[in-house]
Amino acid sequence: MTSRNKDARELLTLTTRLIDVLKGEIELLRHMEPNRMQELQRDKVVLAAAYESAVMRLKSDMDESQPVDPDLRNDLQAATEVFHKALRANERALSAARETSQRLLNHIVAEVERQSGQTAGYIASGAVASLAGVLPTAPLSISLDQRL
Repeated sequence: MTSRNKDARELLTLTTRLIDVLKGEIELLRHMEPNRMQELQRDKVVLAAAYESAVMRLKSDMDESQPVDPDLRNDLQAATEVFHKALRANERALSAARETSQRLLNHIVAEVERQSGQTAGYIASGAVASLAGVLPTAPLSISLDQRL
């Protein structure tokens, strides 16, 4: 096997593994399990770096005397097309999850703000606090984790 074929085979393997990771992330998002994505994201970072390195290595070795096997080239082209589709689907899924989380966060904040302006209970005279114009004495504190 020529060095170009070896590089192309490595790139094909990395592309296939990246496709699997991207599809795995999409499935976790669909099943509302973003907490399980950390391991996949670590794998994705490592694979993406290796993928980029393999692409650069293959591009830098443009020795025409060692062409890539035609079947391997076709497999690599097909895998690259699938990879780009999976990458776009992954981006859409991550964007949708981010938007959903942001909308949920906005609703929570709005409800907290709405409720923090209301006083519940009674004052010393027995009147309803909110009707007597008594403002809440302690602000409501809330902390939200905004990680996806």
